[in-house]
Amino acid sequence: MRLPLSLLALALVPACGGDDTDDSATETTTETDTDTDTDTDTDTDTDTDTDPVCDPVPTLTRADVSAGSFATGASYLVCSDRPVPETGCPDGGTLNVSDFLENSVGNPWGDAYCWLSGTMECGPELSISDACCYVITLGAVACA
Repeated sequence: MRLPLSLLALALVPACGGDDTDDSATETTTETDTDTDTDTDTDTDTDTDTDPVCDPVPTLTRADVSAGSFATGASYLVCSDRPVPETGCPDGGTLNVSDFLENSVGNPWGDAYCWLSGTMECGPELSISDACCYVITLGAVACA
């Protein structure tokens, strides 16, 4: 015997206990977004500080380094030509001090197996417009 399709569908639905009503018709899923942007920040950020000028210290030159006329632990003004005048000098946070020392004043005693280490204290010095200058405190001299 063949059953109509509607009866067959009812026969396949398992019997469940409990309330058989469809609650979805009475539920409301409306979400109300009441958040508002109350940020009233209307101040203007301006740079009102003045750029520091480094304290005066002796200048360290390639001749001084070749002659060994420097003291570790002392601070010196070390200058190098601007790489490209339009780009300016690297800021202190991006300056590789060891490379800068080697490229600007060379190696101690002209020895390729010796180099200076140091810590950048101030710079670039803004009062010098034709070179990149930094106050660097010399660390140890290392030789291989």
